Amino acid sequence: FSSLRRGLIEKCPHAKVFNFISLAGQHQGIYGIPKCPSETNFSCELLRKFLNLFAYTEWAQSHIAQATYWHDPIRVKQYRERSTFIAEINNEKSINKDYVYRLHRLNRFVMVKFLRDEMVQPLESQWFGFYAPASNRIIQNLTVSEMYSSDKLGLKQMMEDGKLLFLAVDDVHLKISREWFSREIMPLLKEGKK
Repeated sequence: FSSLRRGLIEKCPHAKVFNFISLAGQHQGIYGIPKCPSETNFSCELLRKFLNLFAYTEWAQSHIAQATYWHDPIRVKQYRERSTFIAEINNEKSINKDYVYRLHRLNRFVMVKFLRDEMVQPLESQWFGFYAPASNRIIQNLTVSEMYSSDKLGLKQMMEDGKLLFLAVDDVHLKISREWFSREIMPLLKEGKK
């Protein structure tokens, strides 16, 4: 999980990362089941509603990693209160200035979105996009979100500083060609090397 690695950067003062490259990271969490599009499939929508019944239980949050990424855009208060991971590292519970500071130490924060991804729902979460407030249908991108306008995680400042890089792969979840990797990722891995 790319977001778990981002959590390491934010939580560990001694982590030294030059460029952070996130492949299909669920930066705003998930609200759907892999390969089950809730927007177009009634059964998938029912399954998503069923998952809401237990995703924020103490047991699920402490035993099922995917539950810690569950982000219900309708029940925002419950999400912020009970999410033990994604709400916390996104500074949605309270503002931890150390998280902002540690992200700002990055040279670049690179987010790679897979345009035909059926695993991450919504797939826009890979670029910090998510459902609009109180909607489980309308998607908004990062720059129109409250997270961005309030800059509670420092992403607006990082964007202004040219530290955010959004890349896209026109393929399914984590499928990257060698050519694409060599062209887009290898130069980023070489940056800052002496």
